[in-house]
Amino acid sequence: MRSRSNPCPRGEGRARQEGEIHVIHGTAEGAQAIQRLRDDLAELVHTLGAEIAGCSVWQPNEISIQRYQPGALGITPHLDLKRYHYLVGIITADGAAPFTSVLDR
Repeated sequence: MRSRSNPCPRGEGRARQEGEIHVIHGTAEGAQAIQRLRDDLAELVHTLGAEIAGCSVWQPNEISIQRYQPGALGITPHLDLKRYHYLVGIITADGAAPFTSVLDR
């Protein structure tokens, strides 16, 4: 497992953001709670997405944990980068996080 924690980049593509980010590449070895969540998510995708090509073998390959403090900008509406072309999951672990889908992005 490789990981790093840093302030979020102020901008990536069109998105602007303010917060902290921790990125894990690979299987999340050494972070048992995150690895369990990763494995449970993969099992759900395999089961519930069985009719969708590729879902039966899908595995997360990057986990980004982002924290936005109260009153911070968070992240602005954006189109995810091409490297996130297959499946993006957003989970709020604590507090409230409004989510808006913008159709013209």
